[in-house]
Amino acid sequence: MDEPVKLEEKVLKEMKPALVYKHNKDLINSLDISKDGKYMVTCGDDGQVNFYDLDRGEKINTYIMDIEYGISLIKFTNHNKTVLVATRKDNTHSILYWSLHDNVILAKFLGHSSKIL
Repeated sequence: MDEPVKLEEKVLKEMKPALVYKHNKDLINSLDISKDGKYMVTCGDDGQVNFYDLDRGEKINTYIMDIEYGISLIKFTNHNKTVLVATRKDNTHSILYWSLHDNVILAKFLGHSSKIL
């Protein structure tokens, strides 16, 4: 006799993607969704940071992070247009506090000796 299918498994199997974003040209290292659920941000090995409006299902902007930094992680702060970016290049690991509103690095936090998680 077959085992009964759990409700969670059935629901997951029936789910389908509503929208697929394919803007990064290389592997995506990290993504985050703002606390209010309105925005998503992705970063990848290509140095691109893509900023999306999830309500409209559209990309708002693409920012090119200087490849010298190498982005490994991105997270929204309490404001939905500022992010913290963990960089990784050679043995230099830092955190950048970045305003997506005006595309300005507000602060650099240096001193980490290994990967920032």
